[in-house]
Amino acid sequence: MPCGWRVGRGASGSSAASRTSTSLGTVHTHPAVAGPSDESIGSSDDARSLSAGEFETGYEVHRTPSGRIPLTREQREIFFRWLYENAHDPKPKGIERDRLRRIGNMTRDRFKTWFANARRRYFKITYDDGVQRYAVNERFRVACQRAKIELD
Repeated sequence: MPCGWRVGRGASGSSAASRTSTSLGTVHTHPAVAGPSDESIGSSDDARSLSAGEFETGYEVHRTPSGRIPLTREQREIFFRWLYENAHDPKPKGIERDRLRRIGNMTRDRFKTWFANARRRYFKITYDDGVQRYAVNERFRVACQRAKIELD
């Protein structure tokens, strides 16, 4: 269960939390904590902590139904541009991997999965003398056009 949720069987007691009955019992939710005021957005003394994958934009963090936070247009553009510039070996390594992970604000597993899927979707893999070679396919160019990313 997500942090901040408690499930009980009709627990009684008064609190500021709201209660909803379900077939599994009563779900208690903690009251929402007020967010920062407009003046404190972006300040370094903001006491709120963001969970992994969340980023501060001054707006509410939007999630997909599966719970993940989608990449912004700018993040996608940086990743696609990096793939295009490194088409000969589209596997980020070392410092470059860490830099891209920070830009995308992604967990290690999500980052690895995103680039593995991109290689599978957008690159043709050939083997020359047992060495793996990559070449950008047409789907990559179509995806860049759809996302309004200019590469050339």
